[in-house]
Amino acid sequence: MDLKKNRLARYIFVGGLAYLIEMFAIYLLKACGLSSVQSVAVSYWVGLITAFVLQKYIAFENYEKDIKSIAKQLTYYLLLVFFNYIFSLSIVYLLDKSFDVYLLRTSVIIICTFWNYLIYKKIFNNKND
Repeated sequence: MDLKKNRLARYIFVGGLAYLIEMFAIYLLKACGLSSVQSVAVSYWVGLITAFVLQKYIAFENYEKDIKSIAKQLTYYLLLVFFNYIFSLSIVYLLDKSFDVYLLRTSVIIICTFWNYLIYKKIFNNKND
């Protein structure tokens, strides 16, 4: 599979990279004494920033840099992120006593990945598509 030609492959690759960065952040935060919910709450935003930049430029090859375009993309992206954030914390809160935080966060990421891809295609719509 050629990453350069396949948007879905780039999306998955970038998502995997953002995932690794987020999991490492959870590990560091838990090592510093934060709870699972606190660690996910902070690491989520680390993953968010990484994912926004990499998805925009690498996965969806959207190079628009004017303030109006970025503001619109960021607004829609943040609305989706807010929904995903509440969903993530709710799952961790509800199931923390029964499951490992890494398993919970990974499961939530997999679930969100499906709807995120469809929505990202709209947010980062490249006029050449």
